[in-house]
Amino acid sequence: MDDRVYSQKEMSTILERVAELQAEQSNDVDQAGLTLTELEIAAAEAGLDPKLLHRAVAEYEMDNVLDGPRQSDTSATHIFENRWIHGEIDDEAWEDLVFELRHRFDSDTGKALGMPMYGLSTTESIGRAREWKHISPLGVETRLLLRSWQSGTRISISQKVGIASTTAESIMYGSILTIFVTLIAAAISKSAIVATLVTLATLMSVIPLIYMADKAWRNKKHGQLQKLADASVTILNANQARGASSGPAHLASGARADTSDSLLGEIDTFGKDAETVKSDLQRRDSGPRVSDGQ
Repeated sequence: MDDRVYSQKEMSTILERVAELQAEQSNDVDQAGLTLTELEIAAAEAGLDPKLLHRAVAEYEMDNVLDGPRQSDTSATHIFENRWIHGEIDDEAWEDLVFELRHRFDSDTGKALGMPMYGLSTTESIGRAREWKHISPLGVETRLLLRSWQSGTRISISQKVGIASTTAESIMYGSILTIFVTLIAAAISKSAIVATLVTLATLMSVIPLIYMADKAWRNKKHGQLQKLADASVTILNANQARGASSGPAHLASGARADTSDSLLGEIDTFGKDAETVKSDLQRRDSGPRVSDGQ
């Protein structure tokens, strides 16, 4: 039996069974796992191509881009999205994500209007937590926070969409508009009765319209925030997957350029769902590449 030659299929079946037996003997599932280096050693001993191992790891990571929990929430003035991914984010991945966010959000409009704090995003690190913040010239504030969570990373994104609830804003803005309409009606008609009727008619028609418009706008912004959260997870996991697929030589080969040629600019992330973004990234990675030296 010691001299028997096992086929590739038989080796795969045997190794799979060994992994199952090891998992059954361990009380902790995580302790039964292997690191990428240990997988490389096991693959080499089994006569498997290490390059194919890295490719399989990359495909697995891309297939599990949105494996973590997803959470949505709203308040009177803000919308929230939370995502969780496996592993911690390194400096390179964070830089790539910030680059893409700035490419999508930043503008010089606020600076041109004498308000440099509006339009250009900022970043901040507090311990192991990282924060990106952007305030548009219209006052819409968007925040993205990365922080360690158990054995992974939590992505928290929030956006300010109002100064009060939809109901309160519709009443406030509707009342302001009604005052102007009433003053105009009173000046033209010079009749208190006409002005009163115009006031009532304006209030009854304008407030519901503002309410529906504000509600629709907030729903649209929440949908965009969900796509932003999914796209952020996709970019961070794509960065990690490229690191795995390239092996130890990945960093030495200057592969950071792979992840910094504007994924959000190349892919209309906010107009596609996460599965479409993932497919685009996979097609992009599987295509031919030209090195810097060519």
